[in-house]
Amino acid sequence: MKRTGSTLVPQIFFNDKLFGGLVALNSLRNSGEFDRRIKDMLSHKCPDDAPAPPVYGFDDPDEGSPDELLEIVKFLRQRLPIQDRLIKMKIVKNCFSGSEMVEALIHRLDCGRRKAVEIGKQMAQKLFIHHVFGENEFEDGNHFYRFLEHGPFISRCFNFRGSVNDNEPKPAAIVAQKLAKIMSAILESYASEDLQHIDYLTISNTEEFRRYINVIEDLHRVNLLELSQNEKLAFFLNLYNAMVIHGLIRFGRLEGVIDRKSFFSDFQYLVGGHPYSLIAIKNGILRGNRRPPYSFVKPFSSSDKRLELAYGEVNPLIHFGLCNGTKSSPRVRFYTPQGVEAELRCAAREFFQSGGVEVDLDKRTVYLTGIIKWFVT
Repeated sequence: MKRTGSTLVPQIFFNDKLFGGLVALNSLRNSGEFDRRIKDMLSHKCPDDAPAPPVYGFDDPDEGSPDELLEIVKFLRQRLPIQDRLIKMKIVKNCFSGSEMVEALIHRLDCGRRKAVEIGKQMAQKLFIHHVFGENEFEDGNHFYRFLEHGPFISRCFNFRGSVNDNEPKPAAIVAQKLAKIMSAILESYASEDLQHIDYLTISNTEEFRRYINVIEDLHRVNLLELSQNEKLAFFLNLYNAMVIHGLIRFGRLEGVIDRKSFFSDFQYLVGGHPYSLIAIKNGILRGNRRPPYSFVKPFSSSDKRLELAYGEVNPLIHFGLCNGTKSSPRVRFYTPQGVEAELRCAAREFFQSGGVEVDLDKRTVYLTGIIKWFVT
């Protein structure tokens, strides 16, 4: 910021001279001047005050610190009798009882039963464990729990790579900001100027995408309830659009209705201890738990804890902020908490100006795209 006067990234320097962003760089390449500039730069010694090049993997000052409960969690993962059990006429996999965990904590910490239950509640609050049926936070006795990594949904979460992020959870707003910055940089580098075409194949092999894959692991145990309304709106819009890009990189072009339906329901992230599919984000959170088209059920049941995050009143402009990766959907964007409302209005205006509405003067008829059906329901 001090050197460039701008918060936009990336900013390109030739030694100590600011050149600009990727648009300027591409212009230089197209004009044939790039090689001449490089040759000229190499003929001079690099000034001491020139910005140092980033060292990938080492230029992030906040890599995270282990959770304060981690040593206890590690012990319990090894010590508890984690097994499949018959509970309420159902086979529940990979679980343990509250009393078993309390006994293990008493033995390990040489503490009283009340203290052990207290630690169990802290582990539940920090999303290391959860009740198998979501009935309570943590209690002693014949109540059954499982570790987050043993949840039945975990294998379908594409930001889970074999283990839960055990670092102290970062503030949700910080994680959201990093996610949006990385994806904005990816779009600037690998999308056309009108954002209609994205080079998914190239993105999959970039350093920026590797960083994105690392950042989304910070979502595992993040506390979304601490977000303000605008922060939450920007977060879920950005998460949806980022997941679509990630999904298309992972699976390629979606062919047919069945593939698309499966993609939007089965491609999930682990966020705040819960699975979120694209349908869960759009219809469960942003549309206030409304039924998707051609579905008879709502995304969340009445006992689903994700309902705490759902909007009571739907902002209809969100339908212009969600990109489905198709030519007919709105262009992909990433939003800021400070300007999300104005940015959504801009997205809606751009959508209509780009063919979202057609007027037949002879028939005195206005034709609107299918997105408007979402707008009015």
